[in-house]
Amino acid sequence: MQKLALEIEGMGCSGCVANVRRALAEMPDVAVEDVTIGRAVVAFEEGRSSQQQIAARLGEAGYPVRKATPAAAARWCNLGAPA
Repeated sequence: MQKLALEIEGMGCSGCVANVRRALAEMPDVAVEDVTIGRAVVAFEEGRSSQQQIAARLGEAGYPVRKATPAAAARWCNLGAPA
């Protein structure tokens, strides 16, 4: 599984966090690891899902992805807080 750290626009409250978590959880082959306001970390099976599909799903839900980075390269995902 590949981990992906997402910076997400349009999230301002716990309801947004729940909506993003739900949108991601509905995707087959995507495991939601963490969602906080403005950020999410997911793991997905490459070849079954893609970064583009994940970003498209969040955009459809009203939360555009500003940036997607392999999770190992995103310092904040390991610390649980923005860098």
